[in-house]
Amino acid sequence: MKTVSVEQFRANVDQYLADAERENLVLTRGDKPCMLLQGIANQPDSDREGFVGSAEFWQMIRERRKEQPIPWVEAKQSIGLK
Repeated sequence: MKTVSVEQFRANVDQYLADAERENLVLTRGDKPCMLLQGIANQPDSDREGFVGSAEFWQMIRERRKEQPIPWVEAKQSIGLK
């Protein structure tokens, strides 16, 4: 498991996303854990295959797409980006 600050993640997004595909990545804000990134692409026991054929999953996606989106500015503020 790798731990990086939100600032480090922000500065090197592509690299840390690639890292998260291989190992869990904990993001910290003010030295406190705030998020866990876990890739599923290369995990043989992942549920990603189940999502593709899951009627419940696709129903949830259809319902969420009907909801009012969150403005990008608001989403960035909620995770501490400026």
